Amino acid sequence: MGKRFGRIYKLQQAGQVYDTPQQLLEALDLFNVTQQSAADYMQAHLSRGLLHYGFAAFIEELAGAVNRINYNQRNRGMNALAGLVSYLPAAQPEVYSIKEGNAALPRKLAAAAKLQALRLGTAVQAVQLDASGQYTLQAVQTTPSTAANKVAGEQSLQPLADEAYGPYDAVVIATPLEGSGIKLQGVLPPSAALPLRKYQSTVTSYVTGALNPSYFKVKALPAGDIFVIDSAATPFSVIASKGAVPDVSSSSSSSSSSGLDGCQAAEGQQQQQQPQATQQHS
Repeated sequence: MGKRFGRIYKLQQAGQVYDTPQQLLEALDLFNVTQQSAADYMQAHLSRGLLHYGFAAFIEELAGAVNRINYNQRNRGMNALAGLVSYLPAAQPEVYSIKEGNAALPRKLAAAAKLQALRLGTAVQAVQLDASGQYTLQAVQTTPSTAANKVAGEQSLQPLADEAYGPYDAVVIATPLEGSGIKLQGVLPPSAALPLRKYQSTVTSYVTGALNPSYFKVKALPAGDIFVIDSAATPFSVIASKGAVPDVSSSSSSSSSSGLDGCQAAEGQQQQQQPQATQQHS
Protein backbone atom coordinates (compact mmCIF):
# COMPACT_ATOMS: atom_id res chain seq x y z
CA MET A 1 0.00 0.00 0.00
CA GLY A 2 2.75 2.44 0.96
CA LYS A 3 4.70 1.72 -2.23
CA ARG A 4 1.65 2.32 -4.39
CA PHE A 5 0.90 5.58 -2.64
CA GLY A 6 4.54 6.62 -3.06
CA ARG A 7 4.22 6.50 -6.85
CA ILE A 8 2.58 9.89 -6.74
CA TYR A 9 5.94 11.63 -6.26
CA LYS A 10 7.42 10.20 -9.45
CA LEU A 11 4.25 11.09 -11.34
CA GLN A 12 4.43 14.65 -10.04
CA GLN A 13 8.08 14.98 -11.04
CA ALA A 14 7.18 13.73 -14.52
CA GLY A 15 4.55 16.47 -14.82
CA GLN A 16 1.66 14.03 -15.02
CA VAL A 17 -1.78 15.55 -14.43
CA TYR A 18 -5.29 14.08 -14.13
CA ASP A 19 -8.77 15.41 -14.78
CA THR A 20 -10.47 13.57 -11.92
CA PRO A 21 -9.51 12.04 -8.55
CA GLN A 22 -10.51 8.65 -9.94
CA GLN A 23 -7.92 8.90 -12.72
CA LEU A 24 -5.22 9.71 -10.17
CA LEU A 25 -6.25 6.84 -7.89
CA GLU A 26 -6.31 4.42 -10.83
CA ALA A 27 -2.78 5.49 -11.84
CA LEU A 28 -1.66 4.67 -8.28
CA ASP A 29 -3.59 1.36 -8.34
CA LEU A 30 -5.58 2.58 -5.34
CA PHE A 31 -9.05 3.22 -6.74
CA ASN A 32 -10.34 -0.25 -5.86
CA VAL A 33 -9.35 0.35 -2.24
CA THR A 34 -11.76 3.29 -2.13
CA GLN A 35 -14.62 1.00 -3.20
CA GLN A 36 -14.68 -1.07 0.00
CA SER A 37 -14.99 -0.18 3.64
CA ALA A 38 -12.04 -0.13 6.02
CA ALA A 39 -13.76 -2.88 8.03
CA ASP A 40 -14.09 -5.20 5.01
CA TYR A 41 -10.53 -4.54 3.86
CA MET A 42 -9.00 -5.32 7.26
CA GLN A 43 -11.25 -8.35 7.69
CA ALA A 44 -10.06 -9.77 4.35
CA HIS A 45 -6.34 -9.09 4.88
CA LEU A 46 -5.94 -9.83 8.59
CA SER A 47 -8.04 -12.99 8.92
CA ARG A 48 -5.53 -15.20 7.10
CA GLY A 49 -2.64 -17.24 8.45
CA LEU A 50 -0.96 -16.19 11.68
CA LEU A 51 -2.57 -12.76 11.45
CA HIS A 52 -5.88 -14.47 12.25
CA TYR A 53 -5.02 -14.47 15.94
CA GLY A 54 -6.16 -11.22 17.46
CA PHE A 55 -7.27 -9.58 14.19
CA ALA A 56 -10.80 -8.91 15.47
CA ALA A 57 -9.49 -7.08 18.52
CA PHE A 58 -7.05 -5.12 16.36
CA ILE A 59 -9.85 -3.93 14.06
CA GLU A 60 -12.21 -3.09 16.90
CA GLU A 61 -9.86 -1.63 19.50
CA LEU A 62 -6.76 -0.26 17.79
CA ALA A 63 -7.66 0.66 14.22
CA GLY A 64 -11.16 1.58 15.33
CA ALA A 65 -9.89 3.92 18.01
CA VAL A 66 -7.42 5.64 15.66
CA ASN A 67 -10.09 6.20 13.00
CA ARG A 68 -12.52 7.68 15.50
CA ILE A 69 -9.83 10.06 16.77
CA ASN A 70 -8.79 11.23 13.31
CA TYR A 71 -12.15 11.22 11.51
CA ASN A 72 -14.80 10.53 14.17
CA GLN A 73 -16.01 7.73 11.90
CA ARG A 74 -16.27 4.01 12.35
CA ASN A 75 -14.50 1.38 10.26
CA ARG A 76 -17.71 0.37 8.49
CA GLY A 77 -18.42 3.91 7.28
CA MET A 78 -14.93 4.76 5.95
CA ASN A 79 -13.37 3.61 2.73
CA ALA A 80 -10.30 1.44 3.13
CA LEU A 81 -7.84 3.99 1.73
CA ALA A 82 -8.88 6.63 4.26
CA GLY A 83 -8.74 4.08 7.06
CA LEU A 84 -5.22 2.96 6.14
CA VAL A 85 -3.94 6.53 5.80
CA SER A 86 -5.49 7.31 9.18
CA TYR A 87 -3.72 4.39 10.86
CA LEU A 88 -0.35 4.85 9.11
CA PRO A 89 1.15 7.36 11.62
CA ALA A 90 0.41 4.91 14.44
CA ALA A 91 2.14 2.05 12.61
CA GLN A 92 4.99 3.84 10.82
CA PRO A 93 7.88 4.92 13.09
CA GLU A 94 9.13 7.52 10.59
CA VAL A 95 6.53 10.24 11.04
CA TYR A 96 7.59 13.85 10.55
CA SER A 97 6.21 17.26 11.38
CA ILE A 98 7.19 20.75 10.26
CA LYS A 99 9.38 22.42 12.86
CA GLU A 100 8.08 25.92 12.11
CA GLY A 101 4.47 24.72 12.04
CA ASN A 102 2.16 23.88 9.13
CA ALA A 103 1.87 27.57 8.19
CA ALA A 104 5.47 27.44 6.97
CA LEU A 105 4.53 25.08 4.12
CA PRO A 106 2.45 27.50 2.00
CA ARG A 107 4.89 30.34 2.73
CA LYS A 108 7.87 28.37 1.43
CA LEU A 109 5.90 26.97 -1.52
CA ALA A 110 4.99 30.50 -2.54
CA ALA A 111 8.62 31.57 -2.24
CA ALA A 112 9.84 28.60 -4.31
CA ALA A 113 7.23 29.25 -7.01
CA LYS A 114 8.52 32.82 -7.52
CA LEU A 115 4.98 34.14 -7.79
CA GLN A 116 4.36 37.35 -9.71
CA ALA A 117 1.88 38.42 -7.03
CA LEU A 118 0.84 37.10 -3.65
CA ARG A 119 -2.12 38.83 -2.04
CA LEU A 120 -2.61 37.99 1.62
CA GLY A 121 -5.55 39.28 3.61
CA THR A 122 -7.73 39.14 0.50
CA ALA A 123 -10.93 37.08 0.48
CA VAL A 124 -12.30 36.00 -2.91
CA GLN A 125 -16.06 36.48 -3.05
CA ALA A 126 -16.85 35.56 -6.65
CA VAL A 127 -15.35 34.10 -9.83
CA GLN A 128 -16.89 35.55 -13.00
CA LEU A 129 -16.50 34.17 -16.53
CA ASP A 130 -16.73 36.89 -19.18
CA ALA A 131 -17.65 36.70 -22.87
CA SER A 132 -14.00 36.30 -23.94
CA GLY A 133 -13.64 33.10 -21.92
CA GLN A 134 -11.46 34.68 -19.23
CA TYR A 135 -12.05 34.92 -15.51
CA THR A 136 -12.26 37.88 -13.14
CA LEU A 137 -12.07 37.63 -9.38
CA GLN A 138 -14.19 39.80 -7.14
CA ALA A 139 -12.41 40.07 -3.80
CA VAL A 140 -12.38 42.11 -0.63
CA GLN A 141 -9.34 43.15 1.34
CA THR A 142 -9.66 42.21 4.97
CA THR A 143 -7.99 42.88 8.27
CA PRO A 144 -8.05 40.76 11.45
CA SER A 145 -10.72 41.88 13.90
CA THR A 146 -9.67 42.91 17.38
CA ALA A 147 -13.16 42.50 18.83
CA ALA A 148 -13.02 41.55 22.48
CA ASN A 149 -15.69 38.90 22.10
CA LYS A 150 -13.87 36.81 19.51
CA VAL A 151 -12.82 33.28 20.39
CA ALA A 152 -9.34 33.14 21.92
CA GLY A 153 -6.70 32.32 19.32
CA GLU A 154 -9.03 32.99 16.37
CA GLN A 155 -9.44 36.04 14.17
CA SER A 156 -12.49 37.23 12.28
CA LEU A 157 -12.07 39.30 9.11
CA GLN A 158 -13.36 42.84 8.69
CA PRO A 159 -13.83 44.11 5.09
CA LEU A 160 -11.83 47.12 3.97
CA ALA A 161 -12.43 47.54 0.23
CA ASP A 162 -13.80 45.62 -2.75
CA GLU A 163 -11.50 45.02 -5.71
CA ALA A 164 -11.48 43.15 -9.01
CA TYR A 165 -8.52 41.08 -10.22
CA GLY A 166 -7.87 39.70 -13.67
CA PRO A 167 -8.59 38.78 -16.30
CA TYR A 168 -7.09 35.29 -16.01
CA ASP A 169 -7.02 32.37 -18.42
CA ALA A 170 -7.67 29.89 -15.59
CA VAL A 171 -8.57 29.95 -11.91
CA VAL A 172 -7.88 27.16 -9.42
CA ILE A 173 -10.07 27.16 -6.30
CA ALA A 174 -7.95 25.30 -3.76
CA THR A 175 -10.47 25.21 -0.94
CA PRO A 176 -13.68 23.25 -0.27
CA LEU A 177 -16.21 25.22 -2.30
CA GLU A 178 -19.16 24.35 -0.02
CA GLY A 179 -17.92 26.43 2.89
CA SER A 180 -15.97 29.08 1.00
CA GLY A 181 -18.81 31.49 0.25
CA ILE A 182 -17.39 31.95 -3.27
CA LYS A 183 -19.99 32.55 -5.96
CA LEU A 184 -19.49 31.21 -9.48
CA GLN A 185 -20.95 33.71 -11.94
CA GLY A 186 -21.39 32.44 -15.48
CA VAL A 187 -18.97 29.58 -14.84
CA LEU A 188 -21.56 26.79 -14.84
CA PRO A 189 -24.64 26.28 -17.01
CA PRO A 190 -27.83 27.59 -15.34
CA SER A 191 -29.14 24.06 -14.79
CA ALA A 192 -25.89 22.75 -13.30
CA ALA A 193 -25.57 22.17 -9.58
CA LEU A 194 -22.45 21.38 -7.61
CA PRO A 195 -22.66 18.11 -5.64
CA LEU A 196 -22.89 18.68 -1.91
CA ARG A 197 -20.34 16.70 0.08
CA LYS A 198 -21.06 15.75 3.66
CA TYR A 199 -18.58 16.96 6.24
CA GLN A 200 -17.84 15.29 9.55
CA SER A 201 -17.15 17.17 12.78
CA THR A 202 -14.12 15.90 14.67
CA VAL A 203 -13.82 17.05 18.27
CA THR A 204 -11.00 16.54 20.79
CA SER A 205 -12.02 17.24 24.37
CA TYR A 206 -9.25 18.66 26.58
CA VAL A 207 -9.85 18.02 30.25
CA THR A 208 -8.04 19.18 33.36
CA GLY A 209 -8.88 16.95 36.30
CA ALA A 210 -9.68 13.32 37.07
CA LEU A 211 -12.18 11.27 35.11
CA ASN A 212 -14.86 9.23 36.87
CA PRO A 213 -13.94 5.53 36.46
CA SER A 214 -17.52 4.41 37.11
CA TYR A 215 -18.60 6.00 33.83
CA PHE A 216 -16.32 3.54 32.02
CA LYS A 217 -17.45 0.68 34.32
CA VAL A 218 -13.97 0.15 35.76
CA LYS A 219 -12.45 0.70 39.19
CA ALA A 220 -9.51 2.77 37.94
CA LEU A 221 -8.33 4.44 34.75
CA PRO A 222 -4.77 4.52 33.37
CA ALA A 223 -2.98 7.84 33.19
CA GLY A 224 -3.04 9.73 29.93
CA ASP A 225 -5.53 10.14 27.12
CA ILE A 226 -8.70 8.09 26.75
CA PHE A 227 -9.48 6.54 23.37
CA VAL A 228 -12.71 4.73 22.53
CA ILE A 229 -13.12 1.59 20.45
CA ASP A 230 -14.95 1.33 17.15
CA SER A 231 -18.33 0.27 18.57
CA ALA A 232 -18.34 2.39 21.74
CA ALA A 233 -21.53 4.42 22.18
CA THR A 234 -19.89 7.44 23.81
CA PRO A 235 -20.55 11.15 23.18
CA PHE A 236 -16.83 11.68 22.52
CA SER A 237 -14.15 10.04 20.38
CA VAL A 238 -11.15 10.95 22.55
CA ILE A 239 -10.44 12.74 25.81
CA ALA A 240 -7.03 14.40 26.05
CA SER A 241 -5.82 14.78 29.62
CA LYS A 242 -4.21 18.08 30.61
CA GLY A 243 -3.17 16.80 34.02
CA ALA A 244 -4.64 16.83 37.49
CA VAL A 245 -5.97 19.86 39.31
CA PRO A 246 -4.47 20.47 42.78
CA ASP A 247 -6.84 20.63 45.75
CA VAL A 248 -9.76 18.93 44.05
CA SER A 249 -12.53 18.59 46.67
CA SER A 250 -13.74 15.15 47.52
CA SER A 251 -17.27 16.10 46.48
CA SER A 252 -16.21 16.47 42.88
CA SER A 253 -15.54 12.74 42.56
CA SER A 254 -19.06 11.67 43.52
CA SER A 255 -20.61 8.92 41.43
CA SER A 256 -22.69 10.00 38.43
CA SER A 257 -23.39 9.07 34.83
CA SER A 258 -20.91 11.63 33.51
CA GLY A 259 -17.35 10.63 32.70
CA LEU A 260 -16.22 14.19 33.50
CA ASP A 261 -17.57 14.32 37.07
CA GLY A 262 -14.14 14.32 38.64
CA CYS A 263 -12.94 17.19 36.45
CA GLN A 264 -12.68 20.62 37.91
CA ALA A 265 -12.46 22.28 34.52
CA ALA A 266 -12.71 21.42 30.86
CA GLU A 267 -10.20 23.64 29.08
CA GLY A 268 -11.99 23.48 25.78
CA GLN A 269 -12.49 21.58 22.59
CA GLN A 270 -10.62 21.54 19.34
CA GLN A 271 -12.97 21.02 16.42
CA GLN A 272 -12.23 20.66 12.77
CA GLN A 273 -14.40 19.91 9.78
CA GLN A 274 -13.29 17.08 7.52
CA PRO A 275 -14.91 15.52 4.47
CA GLN A 276 -16.51 12.19 5.27
CA ALA A 277 -14.23 9.38 4.12
CA THR A 278 -17.03 7.35 2.58
CA GLN A 279 -16.65 5.00 -0.35
CA GLN A 280 -15.98 6.82 -3.61
CA HIS A 281 -18.18 5.98 -6.57
CA SER A 282 -17.39 6.60 -10.18
